[in-house]
Amino acid sequence: MKIAVIGAGITGLTVAERLKHTADVTVFDKARGVGGRTATRRAAPYSFDHGAQYFVAKSEAFKSFLKPALNEGVLQRWDARFAEIDAAGLASEMSNTKVWSEEYPHFVGVPGMNAFAKFLSRDKNIKTATRIGKLVQTAQPVEGIWELFDDQNTSCGAYDWVIVTTPPEQAIELLPKSFSNFEDVSNIELLPCFSLMLGFDQDLSLPFDAALVRNSPISWVAKNSSKPGRPTSCSVLVQSTNDWAKKHVDDNHEDIQKTLIEECSRLIDIDLSHHKHSAVHRWLYANTVKHRKNNGEPFIDVEKQMAAVGDWCGNARVESAFLHGDRLATSLLNRLKPVH
Repeated sequence: MKIAVIGAGITGLTVAERLKHTADVTVFDKARGVGGRTATRRAAPYSFDHGAQYFVAKSEAFKSFLKPALNEGVLQRWDARFAEIDAAGLASEMSNTKVWSEEYPHFVGVPGMNAFAKFLSRDKNIKTATRIGKLVQTAQPVEGIWELFDDQNTSCGAYDWVIVTTPPEQAIELLPKSFSNFEDVSNIELLPCFSLMLGFDQDLSLPFDAALVRNSPISWVAKNSSKPGRPTSCSVLVQSTNDWAKKHVDDNHEDIQKTLIEECSRLIDIDLSHHKHSAVHRWLYANTVKHRKNNGEPFIDVEKQMAAVGDWCGNARVESAFLHGDRLATSLLNRLKPVH
């Protein structure tokens, strides 16, 4: 049994991990590396986790899944000084300052958030820098029901099952309209976010390592260099709200950067314009919008031997990515025979 997984984020890697002893699994991703939004960008001497900032584990299944990475030190606790900032007034107000602890651990990859995805991909057959452009039903189903072609129209092989784990807007470009849940997947909306990365030649005396922000174009501010295993050079990561990003999604990145720097400087009462490094990244598919038809389950078409799944089946968190990949894999394991 040959299975193609499109997307090497946490969902796709979870599916590949669960099925590796039962099927011949190949994972494809358009990016040069694995991890999706569990991403890390390096600009020496700085490092930025410009996607997912951390994750928590609430379910026993996810806690168990994390143990091997925790045992190897690929995942570690980030015991950040956490604050909440209300920017409603002329001067921002900070409250609820506390330190995250072992009682409610917040995990990060080490030395970057993408380390966990790299750990999961160690023993997998992964084809990066490969954008799958179309799926075609094969003329000889004995070799696999679906043949995959990249965006250069080069065949990437035939497979019995195809699992699409990309964001919905990208998934429906690949899935046939006859896919049983095509309309449901089409109706799922994801929201954008901007990540601003700033590096400084001197440490900033912030009263927090991580802050949740309310009533501002900014939703999150973190001192990325406070995370375990990071370079000591001071790096700050700022993320916009989804609503603000949606309104400015096509704006010039220089304008985005200027606005976020000015607003963040106001929030923390420190001039951030004297940075030594700056960059902006736009995430088009950062968070989910709740909708009526999606009950949280993976979308599976048994007749066509195709499925669509991702963190967007739930709340767009890392644990959601795992849980939905795990559910899909369990469903397939009930149908497949082990590889001998």
